[in-house]
Amino acid sequence: MSKWPNFEKMNCSNVKQHLIFYLDNTLNDQESAQLSEHLQQCESCNAQYLKLQQSMQLIPQLKVINPNPYLFSRIEAKLQQSSQTSERRIPTFIRVFNTTLVTVLLLATAFTGYYLYSGNYNTSTTTNTNDQSNSIIAGQYEMGVSQQDVIETYYFTEE
Repeated sequence: MSKWPNFEKMNCSNVKQHLIFYLDNTLNDQESAQLSEHLQQCESCNAQYLKLQQSMQLIPQLKVINPNPYLFSRIEAKLQQSSQTSERRIPTFIRVFNTTLVTVLLLATAFTGYYLYSGNYNTSTTTNTNDQSNSIIAGQYEMGVSQQDVIETYYFTEE
């Protein structure tokens, strides 16, 4: 009894599927004899068998590449290094929160500066709005301008 299904039907497709086993001598005697008989009668299958046989003879001649003995150690060190750097990374939500907070603070500072220096506030402590010179002196004095600068501004402003 054959361990390969449909081996009794000796067609080219079946033979080509079992050529590698024939080369490795893993077929039983009956299967091997049937396949050998088919190879003697079929030129196409025999050509395929010869090519496969030549290929199998080349395999032992191939150069064996030995890996670097320190390859595993280097890979392991890189993995440890990458796991340590990932532990020190700041979580995404904290990075987004920090960025948002800085943006909001910058915008608040910009709007505050614009508001303070655009003249939309009243630094004058006088109640008389017609007296602009008193308003200028009072505003400059509150802003930390020296007394000498206030006097010069008062005398040199045109009314």
